[in-house]
Amino acid sequence: MNISSEKTHSRSIYALGAGLAFVIAAASGAAFVHGKAPAHPVAPSKEKLMQNVGKLPLAFEPNKGQTDGRVQYVARAKSYTAFLTSNEAVLSMGGKQPAVLEMKLQNANPAPKVVAEDQQVGKSNYLIGNDRSKWVIGVAHYG
Repeated sequence: MNISSEKTHSRSIYALGAGLAFVIAAASGAAFVHGKAPAHPVAPSKEKLMQNVGKLPLAFEPNKGQTDGRVQYVARAKSYTAFLTSNEAVLSMGGKQPAVLEMKLQNANPAPKVVAEDQQVGKSNYLIGNDRSKWVIGVAHYG
């Protein structure tokens, strides 16, 4: 694989992450006033959007068996779970009417190399069931 190809793959993953951040910011209330959808939806200003994105607790964990095997990285928060696979970003938003948003980049590399960067302080532990051999412990967080 050549350098140009690697940069394209990196940009594809970055674009998926940026799109995911935009959707999360919008879902967090950026386009709503007093908890109600406006009569005519208004896109949030870039400044407001960036303020909201900066406040989001967005830390990705590599999939070590804590979720579906197609998922490479997962991010969890109070109102959503985000999944990054090799070729798409999936946002599952909870609430009274759960919604799922899938994002794919057209003509993107079907098998990009995904590299975690900016390791955070926290770690997650998944102690599910009584069989300790199936527990997933010390999963790193990346920003």
